[in-house]
Amino acid sequence: MSHTSELPMVPPTTFERIGQCNRFCGRCCSVARWRQHPQFAEQLQAFFTEMGENERGECAQLVWRNGQAVCAIYDERPDLCRVFPNHPLSIEILPECTFQFRASTEGGQS
Repeated sequence: MSHTSELPMVPPTTFERIGQCNRFCGRCCSVARWRQHPQFAEQLQAFFTEMGENERGECAQLVWRNGQAVCAIYDERPDLCRVFPNHPLSIEILPECTFQFRASTEGGQS
């Protein structure tokens, strides 16, 4: 006799990123901030080692112009930077981030 029951198929949740970067915080480029979160620090260690770090604990490619955070290598930036943020959890530690996410399920349901 089997004690397992059939579970209904639940469509996977996907997220659509909405909004845009306000370019006033630069927090996503803060090496120091990411080091505070071990779940990210290990994955990003090689990335930040390659990019370098400035005196403020930010990615060395981050420059400030007229109060705005600007990536010095924006057109050639790594894929990690191009897709960030890609999930609501990726901005959970960045309350300043102006991106938001809208959940949807496959099949067009919101």
